[in-house]
Amino acid sequence: MSAKVKNSLRVVFELVDSDKSGHLEPSELARAITKIAKKVEGAPPEETSSVNKDELLQRANELVAQLDSNGDGKLSFEEVWEAMVVRVSPFESVAAFTAFLDEPENQETVRQLEAMLAAYVDIFRAH
Repeated sequence: MSAKVKNSLRVVFELVDSDKSGHLEPSELARAITKIAKKVEGAPPEETSSVNKDELLQRANELVAQLDSNGDGKLSFEEVWEAMVVRVSPFESVAAFTAFLDEPENQETVRQLEAMLAAYVDIFRAH
């Protein structure tokens, strides 16, 4: 992937890294996902999201465990980059996503994904 893509990912990484430690901890990932979910739901930031926080934190812990190559319980930028570039080929990603989009039963999920991506962009443009 290009340097521009890597730099864009670094900007997002640094926004999610709320304690500026240089690592993403499960709680930071869960908080970022909660913000995105609130934006998608149209809820004010101070309002509680319908997202189950315990389940979200569990999933964030699972994600960190999968991507954490050095076993320190958090993700460095390089671990995130490696996961995006090395572990998943662009062709695999595109093929899987295209197959998903083509299934009629996934159309509602596709609309939700589009809304989430739009919210994600709005959130990070605001910073």
